[in-house]
Amino acid sequence: MLYLDLETIPPPRTSPGLDAALTHRRDKRLTDPAKVAADRDETYRSLSLVPIHGRILCAAWCIDDGPIMSEGWTDLDLEMRESDPTVYDRVESRILEAVFSSIREARGHQCASYRLFDLHFLRAAAFRQGFASELRWRLPGGPLDKYARHWLDLSVGWGDKAPPLAELAAYLGLAKGGGLTGAEVYPAFLRGEVERIRAYCEGDVRLLREVGGRMGYDAEVGDED
Repeated sequence: MLYLDLETIPPPRTSPGLDAALTHRRDKRLTDPAKVAADRDETYRSLSLVPIHGRILCAAWCIDDGPIMSEGWTDLDLEMRESDPTVYDRVESRILEAVFSSIREARGHQCASYRLFDLHFLRAAAFRQGFASELRWRLPGGPLDKYARHWLDLSVGWGDKAPPLAELAAYLGLAKGGGLTGAEVYPAFLRGEVERIRAYCEGDVRLLREVGGRMGYDAEVGDED
């Protein structure tokens, strides 16, 4: 099993289509300039969860009980953020290269995450950064560019509405590492705490692996035609 977790951020302010996205999503009932501005900022932050607009900040993954690997923004990348907005795409490309390298090595494994957000975001980022061919690697159940059995959603099976991963971890008696919540990731990024975010992302992967084991998915899945 290849376990994967992504942390994401809003796009650079110069991103094509950003103004249209913010205008489309704004609360049209607001007329007070201060409230309009606040709503626009909140809408901008929410784009971190929209695959066609957001950017990958950090990715962490592991194969079975192997070491947890990660790739993401560094302090050097942060120094260039204001003067060179293209750093968002360069970092995302670097992350994708590392993730897909591991996926190529794990062709006999299923991929697993908590909810399908990571699959949707990985696919959109691959199309955006020119990695579309990597989505056609044959995995159990089909290639990554199609909805198939290759991607296991570990949130399924815990009720009609899946609990947050941290809540599920507490229920199962598993330790949640990283010291952050999902809502705190972008503020931490603005503070330059990229290593803390990486630790949080790696902690989620460790947790995913433990949850997968509890659910009986820790065995290797063979190739299917």
